[in-house]
Amino acid sequence: MIQQLDECKWLYLREISEPEDNSLRLVIEEARPNDLPEDITINNVTLQGLRKVEHDVSCRIFEVTWERYICYSVVNESYANADKSGTYTGQKVRFYSESPFLEYIRSATFASADYPGPYKHVAVLCENHIVEVAATSEPRVRLVKPGRPRAVKDAQPCGQPDLAHKAAQGRLPPR
Repeated sequence: MIQQLDECKWLYLREISEPEDNSLRLVIEEARPNDLPEDITINNVTLQGLRKVEHDVSCRIFEVTWERYICYSVVNESYANADKSGTYTGQKVRFYSESPFLEYIRSATFASADYPGPYKHVAVLCENHIVEVAATSEPRVRLVKPGRPRAVKDAQPCGQPDLAHKAAQGRLPPR
């Protein structure tokens, strides 16, 4: 099930909770570009034919849980470093063997291979959030709602942070 989540093109974090002390639960929605193109004007620059990326009835919903964690972090994606440092596998669900987050865990906690035992860094990359978790076990992923295939016309999705951010700052490349 982790592989299905990792293969999604767009994900939204819809819920985060601790069902019990030091356990973690994420509800993650798959998203797709909708069928209706629209134009968006930002800073007097109009981007045409864009499609919102959003969750709809054809998309899946996943529940990701950790029975126990050492540490977790949620970062607003707009402020996340685009730095690709670290060694990892995966796209949307990344398993790190080395990362700045693991360095932080080593310096900020006394967690070690001896106690509570060997641990891993897993990051879930969503459109608006990046969730990073250090835990001794891998997450459990459960399909809460299956999706159903639908055809989507090729177009550039709107809501892409790079384009919107550049347009808002007046830094779009000339046409």
